[in-house]
Amino acid sequence: MRRDTFLKSLAALAAAGALPNAAWANANIKMMIPANPGGGWDGTGRALGEALRDAGVASSVTFENKGGAAGAIGLAQFYNASKGDPNALMVMGAVMLGGIITGKPPVSITQLTPIARLTTEYNVFVLPSNSPYKTMKDVVEQLKKDPGSIKWGGGSRGATEHIAAAQIAQSVGVPASKINYVPFRGGGEATAAILGGNVTVGGSGYSEFQQYIESGKMRAIAVTSPQRVKGIDVPTLKEQGIDVEIGNWRGVYGAPGITQAQRDALTAMVVKATQSKAWAAAIEKNNWMPALLTGKAAFGAGRGTASWAGGAGPLMPLEGLPLSLRGSRFGLRNNDMNNDSSPTPNHRPGQLAMGIGALIVAVVLAWGAMDIPSDAGYAGVGPNFLPWVISAALGLCGVMLIREVLTGGYRQMEEPSGAARGDWRALAWVSAGVLLNAALITTIGFILSCSLCFVLAVRGLRASEGKPGGDLRQTVKDAVTGMLIAAPVYWLFTKLLAVNLPGITASGWI
Repeated sequence: MRRDTFLKSLAALAAAGALPNAAWANANIKMMIPANPGGGWDGTGRALGEALRDAGVASSVTFENKGGAAGAIGLAQFYNASKGDPNALMVMGAVMLGGIITGKPPVSITQLTPIARLTTEYNVFVLPSNSPYKTMKDVVEQLKKDPGSIKWGGGSRGATEHIAAAQIAQSVGVPASKINYVPFRGGGEATAAILGGNVTVGGSGYSEFQQYIESGKMRAIAVTSPQRVKGIDVPTLKEQGIDVEIGNWRGVYGAPGITQAQRDALTAMVVKATQSKAWAAAIEKNNWMPALLTGKAAFGAGRGTASWAGGAGPLMPLEGLPLSLRGSRFGLRNNDMNNDSSPTPNHRPGQLAMGIGALIVAVVLAWGAMDIPSDAGYAGVGPNFLPWVISAALGLCGVMLIREVLTGGYRQMEEPSGAARGDWRALAWVSAGVLLNAALITTIGFILSCSLCFVLAVRGLRASEGKPGGDLRQTVKDAVTGMLIAAPVYWLFTKLLAVNLPGITASGWI
């Protein structure tokens, strides 16, 4: 071969080898994180984004957080907005698969393009530092006495910490369906609830609680690994006589509709990122266990996958998830994970009843307003003004509640366990407050009657969240709060709008 021909060939080969890196360097990756900021998915996604930049395979990475329903909301948005986009990635993991099994959302992970499993991690259970309980033994003893008094906080229903809590209960002889589990849409919300004492026990990956454990704001009482995890001085559940072991894993999927070549390129980018110094630092900082797995070894023929043991072997097919997730053994019911989408009449009868009740009250109030005599004492804007305003507001609320039940589109908050029963309790307390307010307003005055209504309504809201009604001190605080709200409203109507409201004194200020 001639020397110039050899040199030209060598130059061509070098240029060809540089092309992928050049293309990578210009990639602008869009990362969907289907959870609120502060949680494990958020930490994984942002760590991967930094690693992609550090490895030189992406020029920029933008992040979007969309939490709720175990990631189902973010999953649906990613599916609809990223079709065919070779630079789009979505973080996911075992939690999402639990949501898919129990919630049956309209979009499944099997409709996306699997790229790689990245890490595995075991869960840790923590207590706030001022908790009256000191160990998992203390928690279990109280759990046996009164299962509902122990409030477990963590990710969405079906999350590994939810399943672990149910398994703990089951292993100590408490029916799993009786656990009081409060789901949150992101690790930040769960952390705030734990630190604020709004839940008894919190569960998540160690990395999410690490800074609070090290600062003494949280006390770690158990880890769900088979043996103690290196670098984490926390006893396992098995050490404490509780035969429970469960792990979590996280990975990334690509957009639907990309070609095999685009999938291969995206996979290569992710693999290269996991070889970077930035990724190694994230692994060490968060005590994650690297578990990179790509291709058919991880995803079979491209189907959605899961691994509930957090091991390093091939991932379990979606259809092979524990059958316990499909029934009520762990207190999980179909559509529990679908709280952020359309509630149906079958599992939201309380909400439907509230909507219909609001409409009935609105119609009755409007009918009665037409019979109010002209000298009823409502000055300035006419005798029917206030009843008509209340009637219109109740009617609007009723229509929105019914529409939500039948078609969906409004509800964005996930409910704690037992919310179906809470709906009826809330309806009873709020209804009692409204009726007593109407019955007593002319006797005890606007401010006191509205304060009573406020106290009962707050009691109902606590019931809907599965919280205790509160002691005498809490009731007094609610009453004072109600008066502080009612007093300026009374002043606004009587002094500015010239609408006379009932009072028990000559001045009408009570």
